[in-house]
Amino acid sequence: MLAGLIAQARRRTICSEPPGAQHWANATGLAKNPLLAWWRSAQAPVWSHRIHRPALVWDETGGVWEETLAALRNSDGATVRVAAPAEDVLRARLHDELAVSPRTLRACPRAFNERRWRPGTLEPIADARWRASNGYLDVLDAIG
Repeated sequence: MLAGLIAQARRRTICSEPPGAQHWANATGLAKNPLLAWWRSAQAPVWSHRIHRPALVWDETGGVWEETLAALRNSDGATVRVAAPAEDVLRARLHDELAVSPRTLRACPRAFNERRWRPGTLEPIADARWRASNGYLDVLDAIG
């Protein structure tokens, strides 16, 4: 199952996580379930070249969308999915993602260097660097 999660954070490239995402995933049990979470900025559409026709379950203005939850409980999720974007809209979205990617990539080495000699593990910082670079390459591949 695929989950598109919205983060109230600055725009970031696909594959990257907002601060606290790993803690949230562990606390909710998401990390132990067969779900693939794609974190999306609240400042961008949830759909992408990876997330096709998502069903909105929650948003920051309306909260929980009970209609979507009811449809999912009744195995009728297709009725609440958003329409697929037109090809030109998807292409424009990919170019927007590509424009955001360098900023996310540049932030990763700074965060790594700030934590490099402090106590604790560097794994979360190194994982963020990998996610940012993977997201950038993923968007490049999608653009072709």
